[in-house]
Amino acid sequence: MRLNFNPFIAINLPWFSKDIPTVFVSLANPYHLIDVPYVSTFINGYSDNTYTVDAIVEKMMGNSAFKGINPVDPYCGNRWDVHLYD
Repeated sequence: MRLNFNPFIAINLPWFSKDIPTVFVSLANPYHLIDVPYVSTFINGYSDNTYTVDAIVEKMMGNSAFKGINPVDPYCGNRWDVHLYD
């Protein structure tokens, strides 16, 4: 599922993500980064099952290290517009 913000006034756009430390956790879609390229911290869960959610919470609490290599390209083929907010 893609994230859709109001295209006319973007009232539901997370405008605060540069002012307030924000973490975006993507579940069941490894390509959400294309919808929120301005988020400083992006965690890709790939799946939305209970095991994945529990593992992400454990890692965010510092009980387990984040490790591994992303098997997909979250930049969707190096699209130029995704890198505008880097």
